[in-house]
Amino acid sequence: MVQPMTKLLTILVAFLMTVSTQASTQDMTYSDLKNFRVSVFIADAAKDACWTNLTESREYAEEKVRSAGATVVLPSSVPDYVLRLNVMSRRNKAFKLCYGSIRVELLTPTMVNRRDHVAYAMEYEAIFMGQQNVNTGVIESIQAFFDLYKARED
Repeated sequence: MVQPMTKLLTILVAFLMTVSTQASTQDMTYSDLKNFRVSVFIADAAKDACWTNLTESREYAEEKVRSAGATVVLPSSVPDYVLRLNVMSRRNKAFKLCYGSIRVELLTPTMVNRRDHVAYAMEYEAIFMGQQNVNTGVIESIQAFFDLYKARED
């Protein structure tokens, strides 16, 4: 049995997690994408059917990349950048609802001091709690990522 104070705290944390987002931007602009070959990579760490529209999410992200003027390529063709969708999610056993995070990153491999590294051109992250699944949240996060990218040009 969940105690009333614990339940209230859980609801408060859920609310705060739902509205919390973070974005980071560097020097690359949205219009710069037109010069690059970009692949979309899915890092699926969602469990318990918390993310079920992976194909739709990939296709939506690829269309957004094309809309920016970039060429979408397979990862095996050595792209200039990778648009990585990271979804980490679990289902709360007591409430039967999903919680976790969605991270959209535009990154490129690079070499520093003869060691492999990853350089981030832009990233967007959202955290969530209290949803049946995160399908809509992933699509909205992809849209928010590109909206932030476009806003940098203004």
